[in-house]
Amino acid sequence: MELGIPCVTLDLGSMKERIISDQNGFVLSCDRDFVDKAVELPTQNSLWSKFHQNLYNKKVNSTWIEIGKKFVDLF
Repeated sequence: MELGIPCVTLDLGSMKERIISDQNGFVLSCDRDFVDKAVELPTQNSLWSKFHQNLYNKKVNSTWIEIGKKFVDLF
């Protein structure tokens, strides 16, 4: 997702904390839906582009140095 690539995943672990379903990917509860969306997403250019743009807009444009400084400033 950090690379702007939309995701399709099952609702396992912490994935739903990272993916906002229907905005930057799909979080699904059954295998059949997973297969359907895994085929749909890369073949629907407008959907892929929408999710990609949402990810890009959400991305924090910081370097690792800047992120490191912010982390150190927490302490």
